Amino acid sequence: MRFLTGLVAASLASTVLARAQQVFLPVVVDKPEVQVVPLDINTNDDDFAPVALMGERAIAFTSSRAGDQRIFMSVRSSNGWSAPMPAGSALARAEEVGTTALTPDGNSMIFAAFEWDPSGGDETGYGRTDLYSAEKVGGEWTNVRNLGPIINSSSWDSQPTLSADGRTLYFASDRPGGMGGADIYVSSLSASGWGAPQSLGLPVNSGADDMAPTIAPDGKRLFFSSRGHGGVGGFDLFVVSGGDARGRGWNTIENLGTPINSIADEYFFISIPNSQNAYFSTSRTGNLDIYTAYPNPFPPDALVTVSGIVTETGTGTKLAADITVTDLASGEVVANFKTDSQNGEYFVILQRGRRYSITAQAADHIFYSDEYTVAPNSEAKDVRKDIDLVPILGGTTRLLVFFDYNKADLKDESKPDLNRAIEFLKENPTLRVEIAGHSDDKGDEEYNRKLSQSRAESVRIYFSNNGIDGARLTATGYGEVQPVADNSTDEGRAQNRRVELRVSK
Repeated sequence: MRFLTGLVAASLASTVLARAQQVFLPVVVDKPEVQVVPLDINTNDDDFAPVALMGERAIAFTSSRAGDQRIFMSVRSSNGWSAPMPAGSALARAEEVGTTALTPDGNSMIFAAFEWDPSGGDETGYGRTDLYSAEKVGGEWTNVRNLGPIINSSSWDSQPTLSADGRTLYFASDRPGGMGGADIYVSSLSASGWGAPQSLGLPVNSGADDMAPTIAPDGKRLFFSSRGHGGVGGFDLFVVSGGDARGRGWNTIENLGTPINSIADEYFFISIPNSQNAYFSTSRTGNLDIYTAYPNPFPPDALVTVSGIVTETGTGTKLAADITVTDLASGEVVANFKTDSQNGEYFVILQRGRRYSITAQAADHIFYSDEYTVAPNSEAKDVRKDIDLVPILGGTTRLLVFFDYNKADLKDESKPDLNRAIEFLKENPTLRVEIAGHSDDKGDEEYNRKLSQSRAESVRIYFSNNGIDGARLTATGYGEVQPVADNSTDEGRAQNRRVELRVSK
């Protein structure tokens, strides 16, 4: 297959030998309830490796319809899939551009390229095929960068996939030291960049080729294609579960069964959040095509997705913004994404059993944060939340701070947003701000004013203790006199109990 460009035939280990090395070969089970149907965007050339964007609103995939392999995009509507369009010239500076991984919002990419042409930039390759990153800016893919020698080797490194939070990377490689043929590797992202890749080992990797990894949106299953685990014929699709958040410890392996697997080759099974659809690639009609599998026999857990558009308050101008997802219990930043200034869209996937903040930040604007709690038994839900960011001068934002009932002591889960506010103030050292405390109308008016004053004062002290000049800070308690919602409902009263950061000068 052409998508194996750069993977030499000598690396294809004997399937017979590989099977002899296996202690257990997964059983192939027929799933007659699953219907498999080719997409109407397929051509007589190879079309493969679909990646879902914004849930299922669009897909990216690889195709040789224009001659050499390139990345294409198609948008889904009630009328079906749009005519695929090339992803852009910045991604075409190579003899072959292979499979791609994207963050769920479709604004950041890792892709494989064979014989990259550095004439359009300063990047050169390390091996036959390397992994590169790119960002979407103003509707165009740009800032193409080789992932470097920590990830790439002098061999074939290709077929990337990213976890929903963009912080775990899986890919296939035939680098020395593997178990035979191509193996699947995992790398984790930290503040210093991508870590050294580790082989997934058994039971995923075998003595034959194991490749085309894709991670489920809930992170609980890893799908891959293999010649070394038995099956119907050629490359079959398999799934493993039981791994941790960083891709280690996968243990239970299962063949996806028929009709997904066939006597031909199958690759790149992707599971869609909050959908009964799955997609995969197969050569059962000759060239590689993309198929839908319905209903998905391996659906992910119910997830909460939050999406919307980041704009400027008043003008509606779409903004290029940083989106940060933070676990409020641990204070850990679990995901970082970027919106594109052309559309301002963001899309994040939240796992069950956690309490999050989602923050949007853009240049010359005050950041905005909101809280999302996903219960352990939460049902699937797609939340629409457009975000308006206020220009700095004269602007106000609500701080995501938490107190016990009738108390003014800051709870630990307040720290992520308070620390973000501190960074904002340090980045804008000429600003003076008012910390404004507010309450609902339950209880005595004077008591509410004093409580809101005490809570605003707690925030002021936190800022002052963490490097902000006290002369820049004013704390005022307004009590119940400046409501932003109706006090006759629980939801309205919750909105009125707030602490705001107001830029005064």
